[in-house]
Amino acid sequence: MNCVGERRPAEWATAPGRARAGNVDAARLIAKGARRCGARLVHISSDYVFDGTAPPYRADSLPNPMNDYGRWKLLAEHAVRGACPDAAILRLPVLYGPVRFAAETNLTEIARQVAAGVTVELDDVCVRYPTHVDETAEVCRRLAGALLQGQRLGSVTHWSAEQGLTKYRMALLIARRFHLPAGHVRAGAADAASGDRPVDCRLDCQDLPASLGPVRRRLFDIEFPPAVEPWLTPSGPAAERRKDPS
Repeated sequence: MNCVGERRPAEWATAPGRARAGNVDAARLIAKGARRCGARLVHISSDYVFDGTAPPYRADSLPNPMNDYGRWKLLAEHAVRGACPDAAILRLPVLYGPVRFAAETNLTEIARQVAAGVTVELDDVCVRYPTHVDETAEVCRRLAGALLQGQRLGSVTHWSAEQGLTKYRMALLIARRFHLPAGHVRAGAADAASGDRPVDCRLDCQDLPASLGPVRRRLFDIEFPPAVEPWLTPSGPAAERRKDPS
């Protein structure tokens, strides 16, 4: 399983060479190693390979990334396919779940902003499909098992939650669930206005359950509270007080 990648926008801007190496070069090396060892490989890619103008996107839809991250993830797919043709490429949306620091996911960072009570503007245009890490892990386990059994699923597959939310809508859900004021949270269009963020990259995931069997769908409304609750205080969890290691 190759989950290596640099997804933080600050790194794309300040250290593009290092970010490209983590997203593209590392994928190529891992794929070459897998082929040399005769190992089965599942490579994790992103919905950002699409431009977000014509969802839902099937596995065979034409990619058209809008930013460096999407371009790097698409280049990584090409590198993996060239170095290890039998690899399975799994495209995923934004994930959420337990984290080590608040900025590790959009959701926990938004929770910190809601709890802080300071005026903040959050994008209400670009739709994301936050998918729980445990659900994703189960899909990866099933996919790896199918590969080990010799099942051929196609070189690219998709998995995603079904509920679409903007950052602003996530903030309102958090405020409502934890009875927090939300008047300081304003709807904006910063991500969309940047011109390099896709508006809606919803993935068509119908083919994967047909191949792997039903997977438990985790509903965001039910699953998000445990992920964000530890980050609703200024310092975060006492045992986890640390900054983004970057």
